[in-house]
Amino acid sequence: MNSVLLNNRYRILQELGMGGFGQTFLAEDTQMPSKRRCVIKQLKPVTGNPEIYQIVQERFAREAAVLEQLGDGNAQIPKLFAYFELEGQFYLVQEWIEGGTLTKKVQTLGTQSEAEVRSLLTKILPVLTYVHSFRIVHRDIKPDNIMLRPSNPGSFSPGEDIPILIDFGAVKETMATAMSSSGGVTNSIAIGSPGFMSAEQAAGRPLYSSDLYSLGLTAIYMLTGKIPQEFPTDPATGEILWRSSAPTVSPGLAMVLDRAIRFNPRDRFPTAQEMLDALKPDVNSQVATVAVAPGNRAPVPPSQVATVPVAPANRGPVPPPPYRQSSPQPSGISPRAVGIAVAVLAVSFLIGFGITQNRVSSDAPIATPPANNPPPVSPPSSNPPPTQTPPIISQPTTPERPPVVVPPEEPETPPVVVPPSEPEPPVDEIPPAEPETPPEVLPPTEPEPPDSTPEPTEPVGDRPTPEESVIDYYANINNRNYSQSWNQLDPRFQTNQSGNYNTYTDWWNSVRRVTVNNINVVASTPFSAIVDTSLTYIMEEDGRLSNETLRMSLIWDEETGTWAIEQTSRL
Repeated sequence: MNSVLLNNRYRILQELGMGGFGQTFLAEDTQMPSKRRCVIKQLKPVTGNPEIYQIVQERFAREAAVLEQLGDGNAQIPKLFAYFELEGQFYLVQEWIEGGTLTKKVQTLGTQSEAEVRSLLTKILPVLTYVHSFRIVHRDIKPDNIMLRPSNPGSFSPGEDIPILIDFGAVKETMATAMSSSGGVTNSIAIGSPGFMSAEQAAGRPLYSSDLYSLGLTAIYMLTGKIPQEFPTDPATGEILWRSSAPTVSPGLAMVLDRAIRFNPRDRFPTAQEMLDALKPDVNSQVATVAVAPGNRAPVPPSQVATVPVAPANRGPVPPPPYRQSSPQPSGISPRAVGIAVAVLAVSFLIGFGITQNRVSSDAPIATPPANNPPPVSPPSSNPPPTQTPPIISQPTTPERPPVVVPPEEPETPPVVVPPSEPEPPVDEIPPAEPETPPEVLPPTEPEPPDSTPEPTEPVGDRPTPEESVIDYYANINNRNYSQSWNQLDPRFQTNQSGNYNTYTDWWNSVRRVTVNNINVVASTPFSAIVDTSLTYIMEEDGRLSNETLRMSLIWDEETGTWAIEQTSRL
């Protein structure tokens, strides 16, 4: 077989594997000066029906174009060099990844450490984010489909592996295309690997979180060396019970993996990026723990003191200062604090006493008469003493209290607040009562519409209606005139809602046909319109019907003489 050239170009060197959809070979490209090695996948449709064969042929070309785009945009996806058909079979020529699979690594070296599992996850999840951005689900993530390209060929040095994601399930699904009993097109088998495939994927409805489910079980395989079928499941919830097989795994990583493999897709991470973000806090906590090592005691910030008790070696040196300072405080007051307090009170007393004495001395003439002549003072004491004693008693306190007490007691504030507040509102009401200016603005705005409406009414009969433009837009899509339908979108819509042209065409290529059931004009002016459009999609993969009603905003483009779709929303 080595002497045979496939497509008059590729010489087969050895067989790499065989599966339900065909074989995989290692080959060399005889038309390249370097005799570049490559992997050739020979794919065979499950049915020989001529009608189905034509559909498979179209899908295969479409999937090959997607694989080419994915490989060109990410170094962790094999590049597609060529594809061709030969004697009823389909061939993909892809980049050869030098290295072994993740399965081979575990079988050779045994279970992997948590650090290696985290390293693989943080390297693969960005690749899945990239793949999902094309609205593509890999559908067959498992240890056999993750190649490890080491920095040093032939070795598995920790931290040096570059995981490569191979064997996308979309091409396999194309080969599984068959005719249903009702005469429609369907998939004969579910795409994926038993154990690593989620329930919804087994039912033919894969989601982005289906890939995360498979990746989570792949990580558990690295930690335990066990495939999913070897674990028991919770009969009530269907969850896989794996933690007892990896007792040393950290709670943080265990919680991330538990969420990734939830039975119900709604309980999983919705995106690969969110799963990647969930791994980062644990990485930060590990860095904080390292910072508490004995050699780093001095620079440890106060916020990390809480992590010190976790490390027994660090309990003695680091925590005592804060704990010793805080523990005696509730039990009593230190002697030094008592001394300071007594000194302050003594100084305050002396100052207050001095002020009192000064004021008493200044009033000595008033106080001396009753002190020197007690008998004669008693008659007049009924009149002067009451006026003299209050000043003597109140003088030490009056400089502090009266200024604070008197102002609130003065009745000046009520008259100041109440009387002016009532006359001022009418003054304040006068400015807002200036709506006389709006009437001056409104009259010009009212005559403008009549001036603007008659102008576009003249060409209205020569241009299409909003309803006709919507029908024309979906007709272009059904005819695969994507460039024309793309140009019927407003530039803002292209940027904000459609993504890019490739994403736009990829989506519509997954739809066999779209039918416009009804169009209802909600509002219309010569330059804009809002219409509700009822649609039915016939999906390309399985002929499934999907109904949807869109509210579409259209604007009239005077330069092109067409209605452009500015915005859509689901009702």
